[in-house]
Amino acid sequence: MEQSGPRSAAHAARASEILMSGTTLVDSMLEVAANADYVSLHAPYIKGEGGTHGMINDDFLSALPAHAHVLNFARGEL
Repeated sequence: MEQSGPRSAAHAARASEILMSGTTLVDSMLEVAANADYVSLHAPYIKGEGGTHGMINDDFLSALPAHAHVLNFARGEL
């Protein structure tokens, strides 16, 4: 049976904290995008290898459903 109402999914380094919140942990940001109605960004801007710079790119935006919304509460360009 499919869950009704809001669902949340996340891709993050702190998997144990995510799982305790009842959020579904997914393998990639593209999977988050493909299943999103809303994407809420709350991350610092970190340049360089493994940072947040470029995490929201053309591939991510292309994976979003047409009806999805991106809310950027981040402290810089992601």
